[in-house]
Formats: sequence, C-alpha cells, structure tokens
Amino acid sequence: MPFGIRPYQELVERPFNSWWVPNVIDTWDMRGSDSKHLPGQTLCMFRTDDPADLKLGDDLEANITAVQRDGIQALVGKSVLSNKLADVLWELKTRLADPTGITFRPPMIGTVLEDMQYKVGNRIFHTERMVAGSALWDANVASFQHAYRQRRPVEDLDTLRKYTGSQLRRFGIRNPDIILPPEYQGDGSSRPDTTFTESFAATADADGLGTNFIQTTTITGWDRVSDQALMTGVSGVDQQRHTTALSDDTHMARTTTVSVSHQGGQVELIGAQIRMPASSVNSGYHGDARVADGTDTYRLQEITSGSSTNLGASPASRDYSAGDVIELEITAAAGGTVTLNVGTETVLSATGENTHSGNTSVALFGQLTDGGSNVIAAEFHADDFAVGGAARRVFIFN
Repeated sequence: MPFGIRPYQELVERPFNSWWVPNVIDTWDMRGSDSKHLPGQTLCMFRTDDPADLKLGDDLEANITAVQRDGIQALVGKSVLSNKLADVLWELKTRLADPTGITFRPPMIGTVLEDMQYKVGNRIFHTERMVAGSALWDANVASFQHAYRQRRPVEDLDTLRKYTGSQLRRFGIRNPDIILPPEYQGDGSSRPDTTFTESFAATADADGLGTNFIQTTTITGWDRVSDQALMTGVSGVDQQRHTTALSDDTHMARTTTVSVSHQGGQVELIGAQIRMPASSVNSGYHGDARVADGTDTYRLQEITSGSSTNLGASPASRDYSAGDVIELEITAAAGGTVTLNVGTETVLSATGENTHSGNTSVALFGQLTDGGSNVIAAEFHADDFAVGGAARRVFIFN
C-alpha cells in the first residue's frame, strides 16, 4: 500500500461532526493542538489513491524526490534532512516533533527496555531501543518535562510522584532529577502501585455514580439503578471522569455494557475515554459504540478541546450487541498504539499516537439524543501498563 499526504475531511454525522480521512489503513495526524479544529493534513497509508494526494510511494528504502521533499517541508514548516523515506518518517517522529504537541504532533514513545518497532499500518519503518543522548531520548525527555510542567501547578505531588515513577523504568534510570524539569528537581518519585475497587451498587437507587466520579459535561444523566450505571431521561453527553488518576499515560479503560435502548431516528453512544487531563477540558482518546437506525458503528477518536478526529479506518461498521465489552487502550508499542477492542476482537487501531502524553485520567462516556432512550453499563475497569504492555495496577468499578 502506498504512503502519502492527504487532507482531512469533515464527517457530518449526529450527534457531532468529526475529522476523518476515507479509504486509508492508518493515519498520522500532523496537526498540533492549536489547529485540531481545522482540516489540516495527515500522512496516511492509502487503500485507494486520490489525484489530490501527495504520493510518497510504497518503497521505504527509496529516496524521496525534490517534489516530495518540498511537499513534506511545506507540511511541517521545517527542513527535512533525510533522503530515504523510512528515515524521513523517523525524523517526523523525533527531531521534527513538537514536545508540547501544540504546533505539530508530539514525538514517538520510546524505551530502553526493548527494541521498539515503529509502524505505519502494518509496515515497519524503524526499529530502535532508546539510549541516552539519542534523538528519541531527547524528544521523550522534552515531552515528559512539558507534561510535568502542565500538571505540576494543578495536581497533588503524590500523584505526580507516581507518574514520574512510572517513567523511570522506561528511561532505565533511578534518579528522577535526570528527567524532571530543572525547576522541579527534588520533587522525587514513588512506586505506582495503587489498587482499588468501586461498585455502582447502592442501598437504594441514587443520582450520579458516587463521590469518586466527577461530571465533566453539562448534562447530568448517569445514575446508579439496580446495581448498574444507567443513563436515561436526558438529551446530551454525560462523561464521568474518575477522581483518581492512573500512574502512567499508557493505560486502558473498559466498559462492560448491558444494553442500549434505541429510539427510531435518534443516536445513542456508550464507551470510554483515556489520557484525559485532570480538569474539565474534553481531551484524550475516545472509543464508543454508536447505535443509530441501521448504521451501527464503532469509533476510535483523538479529541483535543472538544474537536474530534477519527483514527485509522474509523468509523468501523460493526453492529452493537447487548453485553458488548468495549476496551480502549494506549500502549508504548510502535511508538504509541491506540486500540479499540470489542470482546476479543480488535475493531480499530492506530499507531504512532502519543498526543496528550502525561495525561492519566479515564472516564465513562454516554450520550443520548432522546430522553426516552437509555444506555446501561455493568462495570467500568481501568489499569496501567508496565513498559511493554503488562498490567501494573487495576481499578475496577462494577
């Protein structure tokens, strides 16, 4: 399959529009957070060509042409030094990446613990184990420091120490001052090993999901009814973020659904959101089942301040079934891989994703477009991943 650059299109659908690129296997969103509300460009692996595409060919070992170099440089606003296509892709993910993620996409995730294979779709374009002083190391330190500076004024130090502790193993170091911002050296680190269980059960039916959840939207819809989480009687979004942040920004959240009651002509959504900030800002990675009249889909999206961009080949046509277990995760694999699983089936995935690095909150999500509809969840579960993907700690809300 050929690589190339293609502009985003606006996908108009209820209950809200999103950005997407049709007929692709995988995408790299090149936009920074300050332009996520604009169409912008994305580097893709195509299924089908379009005359307007800037085509980069399908040979990762081939040198790019002068026209291709000019097109890439116009996209990133920086000089590309490499000649081979695989090396150009690597430059985009390291030297040319923006650690803040504001003006351009953030860098790849790396680790000293193993060789990481970096991909677009199913094509490996680079393999590297991160070492101190490399472009990958420097980009990851800068990205961590930016995230830490953003969180330090608004979060408690115990939470931040766990986040720092989760990063020390990835960098293969014991002294946190090596990677902490200079102005915060001495903050220290701690072991990220918190575990708790929370239940939707109540002695009687009750409004809301309890004191450990914070509503991040204006609609109040989720309640505890018959030992389950029920959203009904409203029209709009109710996203409930848990008050305790995870320790690592590689993590997962899983919503075990019971049912979706669908009204004709309406749209109902249920799912989860990960890598959220500890605030009311609607950012992170989002996965849901979208139930509508004969057009059920599952969607995987990146969200920046409420602006949604579909990832990979999203939306994927798959009928919702009562009891579906919707699992959304981001791991360090391939420089940052976001995956939406339904049961044991991987429905959607996107590689090279490291937007919102440093954010460690998760949320249960529901949306109704008619007060007579409802969505019901039996359990919400979240946990961190150790570097390489093994679960480190578990949150279960059932």
